Amino acid sequence: MKKFIYILLIVSTFVVDIASAQDMVIGKPQYRYKNQWYLGKDGGIPFGVSNFSSFGSGDNKCGWSAGMYGGYFFSNAFALEAYMLTGKVKLTSQDKYANLWLSADNQCYTHQPPEGQSWQYANLRSCVKLQMYGLRTNINLLGFINHPRVDRWIIGLIPQISLVGTKAYIYSVNPNEKVMKHGTQWHFGAGGNINVGYKIAKQWSLALYSGITYLTGAQMDHIPHKAFGSSNNWKTTNYIWECGLRINYIFRPKPHLVRKVESYFDATVRLFEGEPVNEKIVEGATDQGIPYEIVEFPIIEFPTNGIEIDKSQQSKMKRIVRQINRSNHKGIKVTGYANDGESIEVNRNRALQRAKAIKNLLTQANIDETLIEIVNIDDNQLQNSGNRVMIEMIKVQ
Repeated sequence: MKKFIYILLIVSTFVVDIASAQDMVIGKPQYRYKNQWYLGKDGGIPFGVSNFSSFGSGDNKCGWSAGMYGGYFFSNAFALEAYMLTGKVKLTSQDKYANLWLSADNQCYTHQPPEGQSWQYANLRSCVKLQMYGLRTNINLLGFINHPRVDRWIIGLIPQISLVGTKAYIYSVNPNEKVMKHGTQWHFGAGGNINVGYKIAKQWSLALYSGITYLTGAQMDHIPHKAFGSSNNWKTTNYIWECGLRINYIFRPKPHLVRKVESYFDATVRLFEGEPVNEKIVEGATDQGIPYEIVEFPIIEFPTNGIEIDKSQQSKMKRIVRQINRSNHKGIKVTGYANDGESIEVNRNRALQRAKAIKNLLTQANIDETLIEIVNIDDNQLQNSGNRVMIEMIKVQ
């Protein structure tokens, strides 16, 4: 158990070091989760309740668990993942059962049996090995909020279903020795977790979780709950409660299959919307010598005295948005122009409103608002370029 905790601490420190070493030169990184694959490891401390319980009498009742999972974020608010987990739960006798006796043939008695070997429940503990295979959905409540301050955070509700294998070993407390071993039994598991996570870097996130899995079928500790000589049949629950840490690695490039599906989709869209917009690419380098490209998209024309995008420009705008979403960009610049007003002040305000209209369309298309900059230009340039908006995209090579 101590080795497992040490490993988690070392891995967590390593991940934080990676995050602190990242340096984004142009723009701020995107931290939204939409359309991303991820893999992760989780581990924690499970407690169990069956006929015996992790909350009963006795000591040394902490177990351990470790697992792997992988999934896909369909949106910022919803992900689906598959997982597998192994671990161990330790349980001891509950006070209400402490005076019962277990015989060597796994039968329960209210008094010590006159023949054969037996053990009082108060002097027994059960160690249950676990294996879980299942599916879970990750519903991020903050994913419904379109604001950059919450992009890094996840507050997740995670319903899950699973196939759970349990294998119980029975030990005596004094002396400490194994007295019984049982085979693996299988259960259907249903439950869920609460998950609070933070994206510490563009490809890494950490989360704390806590959740319960209820098990169907026989009791996982394999301790009988109906005693000979008694009319009582104790009704007990059968569940595992776990708390732990999740470490996610989020893939930046899209898998080949996803890229291929998207290429077919884009080809189909082009049949109805025409060819992609023509781009003009200007190359340059930052002060640190990092090369970048500025992609200049075709102009979006606005009607005279208008600040809303015209229907004739909507198809062009959709294709621009699609190309931005497919690109690994580090920033978007939006510049508005106007020369149809009665004064410089009117034109300046109208150009700003047109730029804001384009920015709103981009943010509605799930483009990170913190990466979109409205550019201020001098009055002569603003009034000498017609009624339009220019969109530029910065790509670091």
